Amino acid sequence: MANNAPVENLRDGRLQAAIWANTGAESKTFHSVTLTRSYKEEGGDWKETSQLNKADLLRAANLLTQAYCVFRRK
Repeated sequence: MANNAPVENLRDGRLQAAIWANTGAESKTFHSVTLTRSYKEEGGDWKETSQLNKADLLRAANLLTQAYCVFRRK
């Protein structure tokens, strides 16, 4: 069974950077990151988007810097 969970999650408020391990050619592992922002719809349901607004940018940059440090350890 494949592991579909990120190897690490980094959070800052409603922003999340998820780090994924993937297997490529010759069974070499490489890592990627997805950056998402959570928000609540009018009906009260929580959703995620990859769209960021101006207020998210500094926090996103900080999360991506942290993700870079995680990549360097792997």
